[in-house]
Amino acid sequence: MKEEKKRKREIKPEKFQMVWCPACKGTGRSPNKDAEVKVCTLCGGFGWVRKEACDA
Repeated sequence: MKEEKKRKREIKPEKFQMVWCPACKGTGRSPNKDAEVKVCTLCGGFGWVRKEACDA
């Protein structure tokens, strides 16, 4: 039973026409450690961005 709880879910942003944020690499945190804002400005802290935004 404990083994079932330890299973990890695989997240696939492509299923939702999205990709991992190229700025924060999916963490949602600002890549600049000295910045006042601790949230990634590209994805807003979500970690994913729309695929069309990256293709353009």
